[in-house]
Amino acid sequence: MRAKVATRKVASRSPRALTAALMVMLACATKGDHEASLSEREILQFIQGYDAAVLAKDTSALLEQLDSSYVYFGSRGSIQNRQWVVDLVTHPSYRLQDMTRTEIEPRLYGTFAVVATRWTATPYYMGTRYDDDQRCVLLIQRRGSEVRLLSEHCTEITE
Repeated sequence: MRAKVATRKVASRSPRALTAALMVMLACATKGDHEASLSEREILQFIQGYDAAVLAKDTSALLEQLDSSYVYFGSRGSIQNRQWVVDLVTHPSYRLQDMTRTEIEPRLYGTFAVVATRWTATPYYMGTRYDDDQRCVLLIQRRGSEVRLLSEHCTEITE
């Protein structure tokens, strides 16, 4: 039975615990893995394609890039699933202005990559403007010839 991902607060979980859990998952998943490793170039191309799909509100590209088990961890402790993210990004009232992703630092682990980035944008949703400046960690995996985004965790920069 598939677990239903619902929005819930996880403020009590620390970023260190999340990072430790991801590293254990990576270690277990890559043991005995003989698929081609991800390259830094491939990761950068994937992220560019993902950002382009978000900007274009391209539902089919997003569904292709986000793994079916994709999880988004929000800066205030929320947990969202793939469909929630696709619905938000493609919503008629959602638009992005001045979106950039910088400070991209991939860490490669065979068929997995943990990528730290800085994401800044001015999104508008339901008539409200937001000014986002976030550090995000993306967990990316290759399965055969396909590359998918498994998880994303973004934290608002408040400095």
